[in-house]
Amino acid sequence: MRTVIILFSLFLFELTFGQHESKQNQISINDNMFVMLKFPDKIEFNKISVATENNIGISVNGETMYIQALTTDIPKSNLMVQTSDGLYYSFIIEFQKDIKESDLTHFYTQNDAMNTKSISVNKSDQTIVKSVESKNIKPNLTKDELSKLPTIERIFNEKGFIKSRNVTKNQGISAAMTGVYFVKEKIYIQFSLANETNIDYDIDSFLFTIQNRRSKNKVSEQVVDLEPTAIYRKLTRLNKNSKGEVIVFEFDKLTIDSYKVLRFEMIESKGERNLEYNISNDILKDARLLD
Repeated sequence: MRTVIILFSLFLFELTFGQHESKQNQISINDNMFVMLKFPDKIEFNKISVATENNIGISVNGETMYIQALTTDIPKSNLMVQTSDGLYYSFIIEFQKDIKESDLTHFYTQNDAMNTKSISVNKSDQTIVKSVESKNIKPNLTKDELSKLPTIERIFNEKGFIKSRNVTKNQGISAAMTGVYFVKEKIYIQFSLANETNIDYDIDSFLFTIQNRRSKNKVSEQVVDLEPTAIYRKLTRLNKNSKGEVIVFEFDKLTIDSYKVLRFEMIESKGERNLEYNISNDILKDARLLD
């Protein structure tokens, strides 16, 4: 009976999304470290390519999936995941000898699913139609519940405290820096992103650099790239007319000279609606301390 249900689910998946361009997320794995994938709802079903299913180890615990290569001889493969809210996520899996620490954890939202509109789920011979909206939903957690969360997830659930002169905009796309926090030798920077246009915004990358506040000679300016040690909710798209998409970047403790800034950039894929925001040393020094 379970086999029939799984095959029927795959049939519905192919029927519903086979003719649409897929949102495929790239995942790199190796045989030394496991990679964690965190979904917004409980994982109901997952399927990896038959050609590689004996060479890749997968463990599931609620909303979390752990994946690791069991050998070094693994061809490119694909993975499909279905969550209990009826959403499907598609991945391309590749073996990579060296993986950045920031690529060992991946956090997904409903925006990353292949189907972010109405879907039908057959349950107990009744058809239930769920309308899935691309909203950033934060649960109302108690202080005790918040204290038990990983730090970066705890920062994600903070309301933010920076309210003025904290927004950069370009053609209806905006990023507001809503909080800077300091916890156990780590700096956390919280942004709220919005797309107030009728065109989806596909994110190519987030960039952080340390550079002079003002430089007359950009050729001689020394620019230092800064890589986040972790990102909570690796957003890949801002859906049209969406607001309040929160993302948190974690860095090792840092300070900068008064004449320099930490520059945040959000780059659009196949577009030019890029954003820049300069974070001063004063803001970093006044980071809010959390226990």
